Amino acid sequence: GQFQEGLEIATEALQVLKMFLPEDHVDVAICKTNLGVINLHLGRNVEAMELFKDALRARETQLGPQSLEVANLVRAIADVKMRWSMRHEAIQDYRRALSIQERNLGRTHRDTLSTLTLILEALAALVIDAKLAVEAAALDLRVAEQQRQLNAEDVSPAYVQRLRLIRDERE
Repeated sequence: GQFQEGLEIATEALQVLKMFLPEDHVDVAICKTNLGVINLHLGRNVEAMELFKDALRARETQLGPQSLEVANLVRAIADVKMRWSMRHEAIQDYRRALSIQERNLGRTHRDTLSTLTLILEALAALVIDAKLAVEAAALDLRVAEQQRQLNAEDVSPAYVQRLRLIRDERE
């Protein structure tokens, strides 16, 4: 549909720009960013990530590491990482974007607050992941104990102890 057509047009535009402009030119970086957004909407996360990273390198060189354009690209990269369940890495990127936004826009600007919300959502996802891991370890322990009781398999006490340690560490 509409995004597919946009992808074709933006890809063609990027090819034309690259014929006349250096790779780190501002217009090439803007086109890569737009093409990254289209790819993201189409679920083409790998392509989006590559385009965002290329654009980020150019924008950091052009504008410096503390510009709002850099913050927006760092945030876009974090969005892709969240899609890949790379929550810790995404949180680091969101924090970097937040720091730049706070410096440039202030702590109460809607974009700053939006990034803060994304950090909170990523942290909540980490808590859910940890709870699921604890539940999985508890289920593994229960299965191992039941198997041991039924003598269905010879489950070593060391295995049961290891599962208990995993469960206790996560709680």
